[in-house]
Amino acid sequence: MVRRNLILVHRGVEYERDFDEIADKVNRLNPAITIFSLPARLKTFLPEQHWQSPTLTVVLQNRFHLQVKRGPVFRNGAIGKFEQQDLFRRHGIPTPPALPFSFGMPLDPIIFGNFVLLKPCDLRKTSKGEGVFLFRRQRLSSLRKQDLPATHPLSLHPQDYIAQRFIDTGPFPCHYRVQMLFGRVLYCWRQTLNMQRPPLDAPDHVIEGAVVASQGGERSFVLSAEQDVLWLAAGVHRALPVVPILGVDIVRDHLTGRLHVLECNAGGNTWHFSSDIGATCRARLGGYPACPEAEAVAKGRLALIGQFGAFDRAAEVLVEKTIELAS
Repeated sequence: MVRRNLILVHRGVEYERDFDEIADKVNRLNPAITIFSLPARLKTFLPEQHWQSPTLTVVLQNRFHLQVKRGPVFRNGAIGKFEQQDLFRRHGIPTPPALPFSFGMPLDPIIFGNFVLLKPCDLRKTSKGEGVFLFRRQRLSSLRKQDLPATHPLSLHPQDYIAQRFIDTGPFPCHYRVQMLFGRVLYCWRQTLNMQRPPLDAPDHVIEGAVVASQGGERSFVLSAEQDVLWLAAGVHRALPVVPILGVDIVRDHLTGRLHVLECNAGGNTWHFSSDIGATCRARLGGYPACPEAEAVAKGRLALIGQFGAFDRAAEVLVEKTIELAS
């Protein structure tokens, strides 16, 4: 039996329990694979004898300290909004058109429709629903800086914004998150804003002041397994086969039912079985506030793992990739 190494580099100590469980499952599936599960910040060296075997290294972020002496390295790394957009178009993946924002920018009504979202380029803000605004396209095309308060984020930092066609997901904004590992779905949830957005025939000032991002306030989470959503997420992986984990954000037009990919979140900070930013989701899935938060977070973690047998799927695909690619 050929001995092989799988080096799995994760983001930190809080993830060790997850990857220890996955490593144990890998070992049970194929005892000939020696798996090393290491935090990215750990400055370590593997003993020289381990480098005598074919090796595959999977890094769930961009930076790490381990010196890899043989075999391919698959790693995560952030991909810019417009690079994602071009990638999706080349692979036939539906995504809302977007352009860098500027005051008075002309927007084709066929391409951008009647409403346009203005979103910060900073993914740390959009992941929290911060600084997202909805405008009528006609008003936006004639908008001047002096039309807004001096303290408005668009006035202060217009160069930090993009204009994106608005996909109406319904009165309560929502989106899907699909977590992928080398094309295998590990979990999928639907996140819905608990606050209703204004009707789209409301006055401009009401629409422009509304919360329209599904992350922009109190929200609910439910596990989801809608097949067309999962298939679309799998198509995103096929467009990015060398990126280990992807957190794919998808929206559904509530009038047409058509799906659109918003982001593929390739930076690696989407392992929400254990991440700090995933704690809210885990708590809601686990029954918070009806039960104590810590208990709910633990229950929510088990719900995410149990939805599709996430850690079994992770182990299976890691074994397959190690046998296929280790060298």
